Amino acid sequence: MKVPADKLLHLFKTHKNAVSGVYLFGDVVIKGKHFRSGDSLREEDLRFMVEKNYGEVEILYRDKIYSLLWEEFPGEFRKPYRTMDYISMDRHLETLQSISMQTRRKRNTLVVGDFYGYDSASGKRIIAATHGEMMDYKKWTSMRRSIDKDQHFSYRNSECAIILFVNMTPDADGNYVERFKKNMDLVAAMVTPKRDMNVIIAPDFIPTEDVVSVNDPGRLLDVYRETSARLIIIGESLSESYRDSLLKVKQYDKYVRIMVVPSIDTTNLNHFLSQVKLVYNSNRWEE
Repeated sequence: MKVPADKLLHLFKTHKNAVSGVYLFGDVVIKGKHFRSGDSLREEDLRFMVEKNYGEVEILYRDKIYSLLWEEFPGEFRKPYRTMDYISMDRHLETLQSISMQTRRKRNTLVVGDFYGYDSASGKRIIAATHGEMMDYKKWTSMRRSIDKDQHFSYRNSECAIILFVNMTPDADGNYVERFKKNMDLVAAMVTPKRDMNVIIAPDFIPTEDVVSVNDPGRLLDVYRETSARLIIIGESLSESYRDSLLKVKQYDKYVRIMVVPSIDTTNLNHFLSQVKLVYNSNRWEE
């Protein structure tokens, strides 16, 4: 897995007692200095790389090191949504292929870490799929013969964002000030949960980055496509134009996840977030 040298150095500085077993994947030569595949990198090695403006270091993926990366850099190195064995991953990707053939929304899997395999000629370990790579069943089947079937596969979903679809136009039905407050409560509950909130929507979900508000019904389908949103939350009863825009999304993706929230109980936000979590992590094709 490729990681910027300065970020690895940061881990050594901030987690001195936790960082161990950072192994180089492949040989590297920097300004005449040789580093060999399998070498354990030390803080001084990384300091040398940073001083020589060496960018990314390709290391052997390990869960422990990755957990420190997402702890320090959560936006760039997100937690895995789930980890599976070989059989489970095979079934998962086959299911997504089947679902993608039934709708215009194409659902894929994002590789977390690296997927490893072996070269049939040399017997050496190779990288079959790299961190952040989009994986589908076709690509998976093309590399199944070389892949290391004993490893566990960490992944994220290509769908991640949550759209808050709220009607904020002054000419809509009902009192505008009252509707504005309801919708602001909804946005605040999703983006800035209180410290005593203990509901995690999904391991790789980051509220401040993955929550998108849509007020213009003409933009809903475009935003659903652009953000690869996983869930649409409807803030209240909607006008005809808003209902038409939802229908267009349903025609585009018959498995779209939609949740209706007429109002928020600000005294019990844990209950609301638990319901969001339930719908967010559900798969309509399994119903």
